[in-house]
Order: sequence, then C-alpha cells, then structure tokens
Amino acid sequence: MADDYKRKYYNTHKPYLCIDCGAPVERKVARCKDCAKEAIKHRQTYVRTDEHKALMSSRLSGKTHNYAPASKNPEVAKKISESWTKEKRELQSNMVIERNKSIEQRLKYGSVASNNPMWIDGRATNVYARGWTKRLKQEVFERTSHLCDICGANAMDIHHKDFKKDNNSLDNLQPLCRSCHKRIHIQRDNNKEVKI
Repeated sequence: MADDYKRKYYNTHKPYLCIDCGAPVERKVARCKDCAKEAIKHRQTYVRTDEHKALMSSRLSGKTHNYAPASKNPEVAKKISESWTKEKRELQSNMVIERNKSIEQRLKYGSVASNNPMWIDGRATNVYARGWTKRLKQEVFERTSHLCDICGANAMDIHHKDFKKDNNSLDNLQPLCRSCHKRIHIQRDNNKEVKI
C-alpha cells in the first residue's frame, strides 16, 4: 500500500514522468507544469463546517501558544543589530523624512483630507522637524515618570505647548494622556483659552 502511494504521488525512479500524462519532468515532482495547473483547478477545497470550527475551538481553548518572533533568538537578534550600520540607519532616516514631506504620501495612511473627522485645514499634514526622535520622546516621558502633566493618568502623547511641530525643545514638550491632549486641541480650535 505504501509503495502504491509513493508511486502515485512521488517520482522515485528515473526517468521522472508526470503521473497524469506521462511526460518527462526534470525533478522529483508528481506532475508537469501543465498538469499541475489543471490539478490545482480541480482539486477539492477544504471546507470548514460549523461543527469543525467548534471542535477546533474547544480543543485549542485554554492552550497558550509560544509564537516567539525570530528576533527573540539571541543569534538572530545579533545579526539584525549588526546589519543596521550607521550609514544604513542614516539612509533609512533620510528616506522616511523625504517620503513624509509629500502630503499625498502622508494622507495615504489615513482617511483623506476632509473625510477625516480630525481634518482642520490641512494642519495634520505638517511635517515634524528633524529632531523629533524616539529618544527625545522617551526623555520627555521619563521627566514625569510617564504620567500626564495635567491629570496624572498614563501619558500616551507628547504635546507641543506652542502648537508648532518644528519646536522640539524640551521646554516646549509636555507629556499628556489622550483625553487631555484632545481637550487642549479642541479648546484651541474653538478659540477658547487653553489651560495647561
């Protein structure tokens, strides 16, 4: 029985021949390219029934899965970090800066223009200045132990006090929670006095 299966699905002896039409094939494959295309068109597809979904769900519930990324492996992580040379980082940084200068490119990442509920005369498309880095953001967050300057909640955003994205001095940056940050911008947009 095992030999029949092998003969039917795998070419184990030379000359290698297609199992459907008998044409010679170059490698140990079951079918020539034409027959493989036809077989794919007519093969049975796997249908998941409701019973099968319920069975799989019950068997997998409560089981944890360890799908660790490759970068968690010390050898792979070392190769990745070594591949990012100073020149490569600079090149990548410049590429992102150039790409973000294009308003069209920036708008691809979200709803376009007036369709976005936060759209106000194109203000969101202003490019941040070159000094806007992860290290700078981290420094601002660490200044207040990742707490909002206004309410003391967990800070998620960094606010420019003068509302200018090109002024990245530490005195101008303020860590805020999302709700306080939105409230400040709403007050400003409604021409109310901003309380910081």
